[in-house]
Amino acid sequence: MIIIAESGSTKTNWLTENKELFETIGFNPLFYSSQNIFDEMMKQNGLRTAKDQITKVFFYGASCSSDERKQIVFDALKKYFTNADEIKVDHDMTAAALVTCGGKPGIACILGTGSNSCVLMAKKCWKMALPSGLVIF
Repeated sequence: MIIIAESGSTKTNWLTENKELFETIGFNPLFYSSQNIFDEMMKQNGLRTAKDQITKVFFYGASCSSDERKQIVFDALKKYFTNADEIKVDHDMTAAALVTCGGKPGIACILGTGSNSCVLMAKKCWKMALPSGLVIF
């Protein structure tokens, strides 16, 4: 079974291909170690009951923008989803851009606890703007 996660700094939404929805705290690798992420995931009863059926994990998270930060999240997911043969970790901006632009070139933005934007080209985020926090008009 496939599970997709979208994680900000505040919360993570997990959705299985069977449309089961789970919520955990946000897993920003700037603030959490692999062990912290694993421990928090173990606290979520619903997710824990589904974890052994998960074979593919796609995690899009805040601050998952470097290989080092992606590895922090990847290590926790690998330890947690023991039956997963595919685990991918990428930036939450990538997920926002792919969904907003439908895989075509375009501009996507996130406005939430943190703000970010990028230009999507060839299904990759390019020219990400420096996040400056939430702007209120």
